[in-house]
Amino acid sequence: MTDTATQPLVSVIIPCYNTEEYLPETLDSVLAQTHTKLQIIAVDDGSTDGTPAVLERYAAADPRLHIITQENSYCVRARINAIARAEGKYLVCLDSDDKIAPDYIRECVSIAEQNLHTDIVYSDAEFFGTRYGTWPLAEFSLPEFLMENSIYITALIRKSAYDKAGGFDPNLTFFEDWDLFISMIKNGSGVHKIGKTMFFYRKRENETSVNNLSSGETVSDNAFKIYQKHYGFYKANGLSYLRLLYTAADAHKKQKKENLKRRGRIQYLLNKWFGKR
Repeated sequence: MTDTATQPLVSVIIPCYNTEEYLPETLDSVLAQTHTKLQIIAVDDGSTDGTPAVLERYAAADPRLHIITQENSYCVRARINAIARAEGKYLVCLDSDDKIAPDYIRECVSIAEQNLHTDIVYSDAEFFGTRYGTWPLAEFSLPEFLMENSIYITALIRKSAYDKAGGFDPNLTFFEDWDLFISMIKNGSGVHKIGKTMFFYRKRENETSVNNLSSGETVSDNAFKIYQKHYGFYKANGLSYLRLLYTAADAHKKQKKENLKRRGRIQYLLNKWFGKR
């Protein structure tokens, strides 16, 4: 373990809304970090269950945990409010039902400290809860990343780079992390993924995590906002609007052919087993 006096301060941001059942596991994973110089800011986002009591109990036992209370809003506003009070050199945003391995922050900080241009550091990840297994995150590649986010919200980020990028966009109600990472990368931030599983993303009974409760329309609308916002960057990386339309059209045609083949195969089997002989 590194001497605490030489460790950079890391601010861990935890928005909480009605996660009384899961929050202790999340907080325990943070308090177990081998990088101990932490400022933990938990935001009670208008919870109506026992979440506030859980936070108070943990804060009484560990002075590194600070609690902010606010009326219910989307989690991005909770994060923004907490980060406004953050004093750390680095930020880690952790949803209140997920968890991190004991060495997660230490290893991420080590990478960032070795390279001043590496502002986004994360690791391999796994699902847990009602579904277990590897989260198949693609290796970072800019064109592919611009098409589909492959960096989760709990990546360690350099706060100065966060500030330079303008922070989270409060006008987004989904994909705010993707938008932030795009803004940081546009400004020259480097990305590094550690090839070790140290982040654990909870799947609940309804196949969601606390940060994945939006409708298809909301997802589509926010993705389009991001594309409009960063259109120049997308074009510079070969992803003009027309090219995306052609790509989508090709994908639709391929899917249609696959569906026809599948239906034909099913019909063949139905005729084989249940047709007239």
